[in-house]
Amino acid sequence: MALANYVNQTLDDLLEKYKSGVNNSKGHIADDFVRDSFERNIKTYSEIISGMEGFSRLFEGQLDPKVNERLNLVLRDFVIKALKDKYDPSQLYGKILDVYNQEVFSKGNEALVMLLAKMYWEALKILGNQDPITKEYYRGVPKEDREGAAKIIPILEELLGEALYEYWDRKVTKEEIMKNLAKHSLPLYKSWEGVKSKIEGLTPATPVRDAIDDLVKVLEDKYLSFIRGLIVAAYNKRSAPEHIINVLKYLTGKDFFKNAFNEIYNEIGNYINQLQPQIAQYLQQNQPAGQQQGQQANQPNVQQPQQQPAQQANQPQQNQQNNQQGQQTP
Repeated sequence: MALANYVNQTLDDLLEKYKSGVNNSKGHIADDFVRDSFERNIKTYSEIISGMEGFSRLFEGQLDPKVNERLNLVLRDFVIKALKDKYDPSQLYGKILDVYNQEVFSKGNEALVMLLAKMYWEALKILGNQDPITKEYYRGVPKEDREGAAKIIPILEELLGEALYEYWDRKVTKEEIMKNLAKHSLPLYKSWEGVKSKIEGLTPATPVRDAIDDLVKVLEDKYLSFIRGLIVAAYNKRSAPEHIINVLKYLTGKDFFKNAFNEIYNEIGNYINQLQPQIAQYLQQNQPAGQQQGQQANQPNVQQPQQQPAQQANQPQQNQQNNQQGQQTP
């Protein structure tokens, strides 16, 4: 699985870099990651990274429409509606990635804080809090989801508080941040949610826009569940938020969160590339016979993706420089 391979290789490189920096240090430590770890405890970082790697391997299969029926239905619906309204599904899907890259992943450390704020507010809503934007409530949340949210909230509070403290260059005390965490994180959560309005502007056609909304929900859900799973796995191995934040900050500088999103995006895009010619042929063959609407019961099954899809996001670059933008204080 490309996602697990990328994640584990990146984390292995990080651990080796850390070990080398600790073992070779002679009082002066040039590497920011090693210096910021302050305890210089190889065991701590080995446990954190091993937890994250273990989860990435377990995630395999969740992006396979043959296993995930919900994903299967959403992808077929998107391709059908796009083709019916004369859009190229692969090109339209590519524009979704462009928006995320521009509005989220180009923002350096701000992207990490936005990501943590998004996960934090999603957990709050699952536990019964009102959506601060729509003023609506989640209804009928499964017990399993509520239990999962209750488990990760304390972890996200610590990580988000630490991330905001560093993001604002320690100009706001950690006590003030933690006392009003929901308030302080709300603007960053709204920034993440603002991406959706830009994606909705990709097409004026309502049926296609609705299908894009469903596709974006699935894409975000898989991405956020993956990042959330990495964090929980790290925390379960070693409940040391200051060290986990140090790892996450380093990964941000390597475009890890962007690249992980791209890997998930590409895996889903592989199936769209497979479905497009199949469904195009199906619609063409059935068009004259009474303008059939492409009922899902008769739609072709998703096939395994080709090794070289027709259109993919850029592959991860291990040595990209951290393009941090100016940070803001509240």
